[in-house]
Amino acid sequence: YKNEEYHFGASAYHRNFNLKLATRRGKDVEALLPTDDTEAMAFMETKILEGVVILLETKYPTLEPQTGGIDQYVEVTYMVYYGTNPSPYFKTRFKCTETGKFEPIEENPTVQVK
Repeated sequence: YKNEEYHFGASAYHRNFNLKLATRRGKDVEALLPTDDTEAMAFMETKILEGVVILLETKYPTLEPQTGGIDQYVEVTYMVYYGTNPSPYFKTRFKCTETGKFEPIEENPTVQVK
């Protein structure tokens, strides 16, 4: 669709992150992906979280880390395409750490939504 970027696996046309390894390897002109498939998948999953942080910082640049003494969190649900359907949904919580800045808070940040 000529609107995809492969650093984070996002697309303006689709509402998911594309982690289909064959597609990503074909577009990896900078050779960012590790050659080992397991390592490549883990690398791509970290890129999703980096991309979501950029999205949150763009969408909520004035969110304060606390409101009325209560820590502020954002929960994001997203779909990941692995090359098969149905594509699973994942849920990740992010903490606002300073004004307009976020970081994932779970040790294993992607939890499949049932």
